[in-house]
Amino acid sequence: MNVSPGRSGVPAVVAGNRWFGRLHGVVVLLLIGSGLALLSGLLATVVLALQGGGTNVDYGFPGLWPAEVEADLDGGLTPGTQVVRTMVEVTAYNPGDRVTIAALFVLTWLPTALTVFLALFWLSRITLPGGFRDNALFSFRTVILLRRIGKVLVLGSLVAVALDFVAKTAAAHILLQDRYLIPGTIVSPLFGLAAGVGGFVVAEVIRRGLEMLDELQGTI
Repeated sequence: MNVSPGRSGVPAVVAGNRWFGRLHGVVVLLLIGSGLALLSGLLATVVLALQGGGTNVDYGFPGLWPAEVEADLDGGLTPGTQVVRTMVEVTAYNPGDRVTIAALFVLTWLPTALTVFLALFWLSRITLPGGFRDNALFSFRTVILLRRIGKVLVLGSLVAVALDFVAKTAAAHILLQDRYLIPGTIVSPLFGLAAGVGGFVVAEVIRRGLEMLDELQGTI
């Protein structure tokens, strides 16, 4: 079989495999980073649950919006600018409710972290060095993995935003006297939903391509 060389004189297949290998390396690095983020989140949760009160408090429940806030913005605005509403994001802590606060804190980050970790894990399976061959990439195994990625991103994003809202609402009732209807900075599901839908689209394109290939081979 003749393999046409690329612009650099390297066969196109070899160059493609090298590029795919680099992609796999990037995915693995991202997977390791997401795993370290999971561990750091667990460590922060443990510290939040075990630390006492006093002035040496390093961790608290982040992203809450107290409703009654006064902020001095003199000198921080351009001439003619008026402040319509002031919203301050606080990280609050109450040693009497530290276990409850730590449990609620888990709900704000763990669903998102697990969603990213699982999506990257299955993406690393697609980009394994043994899967550089076209018949390995364009296979029903790849379709299944892409559908898994789509499901975990879509469902994980929706679960994450729901649990984040519930956790911040409960924490606001514990830590704040006055609060907004939306208790704090809620994680956005848009990126996860868009990426998940993209995974479904690519999976469907590959699936239909495989069906067309089977039909063409059947007619030969």
